[in-house]
Amino acid sequence: MSASEAPVAKVLVVDDDPIMLNMINAFLTPKGYLCYRASNSKEALKIVDNELIDIAIIDIHLGEESGIDLIQTLRKNHPKLPCIVITGFEDEATARLALDVGAYGYLAKPFSLLELLVNIEGTLRRQRLEELRDNYQDQLERKVKESTENLKTSLDLQHRIVEGVIQAMAEVVEVRDPYTAGHQHRTASLALAISQVLGLPRETTEAVYLSALLHDIGKIYVPAEILTKPGKLDTVEFELVKRHPQVGFKILQKIPFLFPIGEIVYQHHERLDGSGYPRGLKGDNIRIEARILAVADVIEAMTSHRPYRPALGKEAALEEISSKKGKLYDPEAVSACIELFTSKGFLFQEVTPFWRVHENGEKNEQPRLYPSL
Repeated sequence: MSASEAPVAKVLVVDDDPIMLNMINAFLTPKGYLCYRASNSKEALKIVDNELIDIAIIDIHLGEESGIDLIQTLRKNHPKLPCIVITGFEDEATARLALDVGAYGYLAKPFSLLELLVNIEGTLRRQRLEELRDNYQDQLERKVKESTENLKTSLDLQHRIVEGVIQAMAEVVEVRDPYTAGHQHRTASLALAISQVLGLPRETTEAVYLSALLHDIGKIYVPAEILTKPGKLDTVEFELVKRHPQVGFKILQKIPFLFPIGEIVYQHHERLDGSGYPRGLKGDNIRIEARILAVADVIEAMTSHRPYRPALGKEAALEEISSKKGKLYDPEAVSACIELFTSKGFLFQEVTPFWRVHENGEKNEQPRLYPSL
């Protein structure tokens, strides 16, 4: 091999027998290999630390040292360096131990130099295949990561679009009824807070919030004069108003939301004892999202002014849900709601949902729904 030619591979031969070292060197050098020779572990480790060795050939016995220990050290410090061990015929069990600690193969003495060459070439091919596999695996993992990030970005965008549409739909309802303007947004803020106190999964919490924003969308079909009537509604008028959950369901059921928003809206006036409307559902037949929404809806309605009455106040609203806890209203939702107002200082406000992406690209994982948090 001339000085200008790159070696086929750099081979480290570790053996305490100088005759063996010289014989292997004399055999491999004409075939294009660059040989480095070491008689003990210290010399071998120094060479590996300073040269890009492609393969190491190690005698199992290095005087008082063990080739096994050297292999373990090399595998720890240079895990991609393949090793072949040389052993005496009677040391087959030791050679197998060497395989267990990371050697690629072994040669039992006496062996031919041609056999050594075949083992070297086979080991190098295996090493290159493993490098190709690892590179392919790295590329695949990068592609998967990129795809996951792109999907996540797409889902974040979808969330923003869906919520934007829902916000617009909610505002359409409130524009028609100025006396209850902001009712759906305030109800949504309380429903979201209740869901978080209950520790519900993200999907459930998000479904509660988005459904609350649209829970009165069915009122778009109720005549405006009924919605703004200052006095008590008559039977016919009240029956028209009571149809709004069903109308809301019909409006929303054909929209491919990620959550069952239409069904939650349909159920938000149902009560645990079956006295609600429009279907008279009972207990667990009412979705948890709708049960939470029912509590938030009642609290917001009672604490706000209406055309037919002034605001009744927080104490009266909390008394309403407390006295009918377990009968009309979900017990856990009631307890969470009372905790929000009595212990956590909840204030109605428009909140930024925790899944919305902000302009700086960060997420508000813990929205400030009430001052005490």
